[in-house]
Amino acid sequence: MINSSHFNTVKAIIKRGVHNRQLLRFGICLCIAAVFWYVEKLDRDYVQEVSMRVKFIEYPQDRVLVKEPPRALKIVLKANGYVLLKHVWGLNITPVFLNVSVLNPKPLYKGSTDYYVLTQSIRPLLEDRFGGDCQIEQISPDTIWFGFDDLAARDIPIQPPHAEDENEKP
Repeated sequence: MINSSHFNTVKAIIKRGVHNRQLLRFGICLCIAAVFWYVEKLDRDYVQEVSMRVKFIEYPQDRVLVKEPPRALKIVLKANGYVLLKHVWGLNITPVFLNVSVLNPKPLYKGSTDYYVLTQSIRPLLEDRFGGDCQIEQISPDTIWFGFDDLAARDIPIQPPHAEDENEKP
């Protein structure tokens, strides 16, 4: 329970203009100090795991995709705080487009429908995306799996309806 004398003391402090100005000045100085502290902290190097959206384009023409690859990669980045902040905000906006025909997925074994690409092979593409500012420490998953099946075509003869079938219709 609030003591009435404490309540009256707080009420008297609020009524005085001098204390209100001092409280306002203290609040402004506290905000400025917090901004400088944050700026100083961002100047250090950090290691951060980020999730990068990935879209795969230009699948092989003679294959049909039956197993979807992952839609995101987790990347561990090491960089300055300002650079990391810029890239983390930018990663949420635009995905990375990876051309599957350039990646050249390899079959798990001869005749398999499962194909794979090691993420170490796309490391140079991702480093180009970040520029020289960031160092990629780790990419997961370490293997991107695709499920392809052969595209098959079959000719089916089409026969016109028989004349007697048309006469039977009312």
